[in-house]
Parts: sequence; C-alpha cells; structure tokens
Amino acid sequence: APAWAVDMQANLLAAQANLLAGQANLLAGQANLLAEMRALLNNSHAYNGDQRIVPVIIPGVPIPIEFPAKRKEFMALTAKQCNQLLDYYQIPAIGGVDMKRRAIGERIGLRF
Repeated sequence: APAWAVDMQANLLAAQANLLAGQANLLAGQANLLAEMRALLNNSHAYNGDQRIVPVIIPGVPIPIEFPAKRKEFMALTAKQCNQLLDYYQIPAIGGVDMKRRAIGERIGLRF
C-alpha cells in the first residue's frame, strides 16, 4: 500500500481510539451524575433523625470518615468535622457551625 494510505489508516485508528476514550469518559461522567442524583434524592427525603444519608461522591477523592450515616449524626457534627466536609466539597468555611451544616446539607440535598 502507498505510504499515504498507511498514514491515513494510522490517523483513522488514532481518531477511533480518541473517540472510544471520549465515549468512556462520557459514560463515567453519566455514572457519576446518576450516583449524585440518587444521593440527592435519598437525602432530600431524610427528615427523621434516624434516616440514613448518603454522601455525594467527588470522583477520585476518598470520602471523609467524618461523613455521618444518619441525619441526627449530621445535625451533631462539630465545627471541625464540618470544616473537613466543607473542604471535601470545596465549600468556603464561613460562619458558625449551624451555617456550615446548612452549607453542607444544601450540597448533599438535605432539607431544613
């Protein structure tokens, strides 16, 4: 085969590999979005203190061990624990502990 045809085939294969990588990234993004939506939906219905809450996961970043399992545990978070969760969600640590809890709660879908 002529050199131009070999080059064209190599370029097409590279383009196909790029498309497949893009498709994989898109699917991963969709999976992350779906997981976030499930967490937000679950948490938006956690009115009772004994109801479980679910972290909204930041891909590639470990969930802080401070993340509470239940709403009543969330409402008992200390300022230090709130600051760690605020850092995880990249939310500015402004105000007192109640304001910090509210900021985290809004990010994870809790209703107040």
